Amino acid sequence: MPNSSPQITHVIFDFDGVVTDTETSYAEAVTQALEKYGKKFNNTLKHGMMGRKTDESIKHVLEETDLTDEVDLEKFKKLYHDNFMKLLPKAEPLPGAKDLIKYLADQKIHLAISTGSGSEEFDVKKKKFEDVLDKFETVVLAGDDDEVKDGKPEPDAYQIPMKRFKTKPESPDKVLVFEDSINGVQSALKAGCKVVFVPQEKFKPDNWEEMIAEIKPKCSEIIKSLEEFKPEVFGLPPMKH
Repeated sequence: MPNSSPQITHVIFDFDGVVTDTETSYAEAVTQALEKYGKKFNNTLKHGMMGRKTDESIKHVLEETDLTDEVDLEKFKKLYHDNFMKLLPKAEPLPGAKDLIKYLADQKIHLAISTGSGSEEFDVKKKKFEDVLDKFETVVLAGDDDEVKDGKPEPDAYQIPMKRFKTKPESPDKVLVFEDSINGVQSALKAGCKVVFVPQEKFKPDNWEEMIAEIKPKCSEIIKSLEEFKPEVFGLPPMKH
């Protein structure tokens, strides 16, 4: 049964891979860029990238593929970015995302987005969300936000939106974060938030079971899609489908 008062008052959504299916576009963009240097992309590389700022992600890819000394970071970043911007308009909202955003807004939950994107990317991504963007009190674009010093798994990406809510949460554990990456989950946990982990099955790395075993006890829930989210677990009324 729902509690008399909700356990959460604020929700922060990671955007890529939680609200919109851009992680597929990211993966394809890096795959195409690596092919030019005779390297292959895989899910272990993908997981190391997820949730980070673009520069940090690219640096990780070059290090893991032994291209750091061979390839200029800025040149690779431009190649990747050009690929990504061509693929980005194809990205669609993920199942259940808009319904959940509307439901939470109706429940007077304070909403925010925190994404590793910069404004150029986000301006394209948000086009398919114009009908729900006004539900968010704040949007943090870590890609070009000077206050976000360190990308995920450091806590900055969730500490900053908590500071920018018009009505501040009483404490971080009143804040629920929806995340699709291990880096993002670690970031939210370090910030003191509750976390619902929504991993994308298609990006499972080889050591997935091991990773899940370690992260599962720390998450409030692990679900396959936002459609599976049960707000009553957090003291909110059930959603009407």
